[in-house]
Amino acid sequence: MTTFSVDTHLFRELGELLVGRDSTALIELIKNAYDADATTVVVYGESLSHSGRGFITIRDNGIGMSKAEFEKGFLTIASRTKDDRTRRSKVFQRRYTGQKGVGRLAAHKLARLVEVSSAR
Repeated sequence: MTTFSVDTHLFRELGELLVGRDSTALIELIKNAYDADATTVVVYGESLSHSGRGFITIRDNGIGMSKAEFEKGFLTIASRTKDDRTRRSKVFQRRYTGQKGVGRLAAHKLARLVEVSSAR
C-alpha cells in the first residue's frame, strides 16, 4: 500500500485559512468530544501567552477511537466518515457536528505540536 504524507507546514497554513480565530479552533476540537458521546469535557490551558511552554489539554469521557477509526477518520483529511447525514453517534445517537474532516486542522492553528491519545 502506498501512503500519502503532507508536511506539517501545510497543515498550519490550511488551519489558518479554514479557522480564523483561536477561539474557533478550540471549539472545533471540543466538538470532537460531543461526536464521541462525551458527557464531560475538561479544557485546561496554562501559560498560553508563552508559545514555548504554553499548552492546552482537552480531556473528555467519550467512547474514544480504535486504531482503525483514528487512521481512517481522524488522520485522513476530508474523510467521508461523517459525511452521511444519517450517521449518528453510537451511544446517544447525536447527529455529528463535524462534516468534511477539516476541523482537526484547527489544532495546527493553536500549536506547533499536537498529541492525541484515545482509548476505546
